[in-house]
Amino acid sequence: MVAKPIIDMLVEVPSLQRVHDTIDPILERHGYEYFWRPSWRDNMTPEYTWFIKRDAQGQRTQLLHMLPPDAPEWDCLLFRDYLIAHPGVGV
Repeated sequence: MVAKPIIDMLVEVPSLQRVHDTIDPILERHGYEYFWRPSWRDNMTPEYTWFIKRDAQGQRTQLLHMLPPDAPEWDCLLFRDYLIAHPGVGV
């Protein structure tokens, strides 16, 4: 499987509100853009949040996804884990 030339990390955080209040200001000072997908319940509560850093040409170089421990997106790692356990499948 070919990899994209981007550092892509998934980070567990205690809450997305803490990301908004504490982590966002720090990462934005270091050149990251902050994005969030609102929950279906209201348009102001983040359900999923991520940061993107770009190079001088505007190409993404880093992606930081942040999720609380109970987020359903963690299930996506099951596919990765399956490929690791069965190396011949991804060829």
